[in-house]
Amino acid sequence: MSKSIALGALSIVAFLVLWTIAHSLRLVPPYILPGLSAVLKSVVVERSLLVTHGLCTLLEAVVGFAVAFAVGVALALAFHYSETVKMLLYPLVVGLQAFPKESLAPLFLLWFGYGLTSKVVIAVLIAIFPIIVNTKRGLEQTPLNISEEIRVWTTSEWFMFKEVKVWYALPYVLSAVKISITFSFIGAVVGEFIGSDRGLGHLINVARSQMNLELLFACIIVLFLMSTAVFLLVGLVESRIMKGKFQEVT
Repeated sequence: MSKSIALGALSIVAFLVLWTIAHSLRLVPPYILPGLSAVLKSVVVERSLLVTHGLCTLLEAVVGFAVAFAVGVALALAFHYSETVKMLLYPLVVGLQAFPKESLAPLFLLWFGYGLTSKVVIAVLIAIFPIIVNTKRGLEQTPLNISEEIRVWTTSEWFMFKEVKVWYALPYVLSAVKISITFSFIGAVVGEFIGSDRGLGHLINVARSQMNLELLFACIIVLFLMSTAVFLLVGLVESRIMKGKFQEVT
């Protein structure tokens, strides 16, 4: 984990160096790529604004992910245990995933308004699919011989679920969580792009309308830092859970 973080940090430093070189040598016009120092200055000067709008986006993304996780796991369980439910709803889930959610955003704004709810709904629609697919796949990973052995001395489906299937599904669920948490940020920002008076997406729209590239890039940096921090936090939780699971087995 520490090695991957170090390599990731190294790649970020290399990117920033290339950015600085490209700007200094005028390889990219300033109206396309502002200087790194100017962007960092904007981050400092507009820190209060960035924090206020960033926290709003963070709230939308986290709430959207939480709803997507709860609903996604429930649907995956329904698909796993009921073939009828699977045949009825799974095509709809796949169809919604293939359908561009951005085109539904204006409709959600009409239904739910410009507040938190519309952004959460969009974040849920974008983040839910990996949860459903991975959880469903994980529940199907219990080896047949283990299932047959347990069936010999118990017929309790609840026991089979909580003592066996959950543990085989856990790595798949945790992988889905890391994907979905980043997707939820995309959903939140997409909703803010379409219509909002707060959030980093709204601030990016304002900066774009004012041709303020420094503030626009500052918003992107804050969004990158937030989503990366949440991703790393989820990865840390995942490693702790898997380590605890391994210790129980051994």
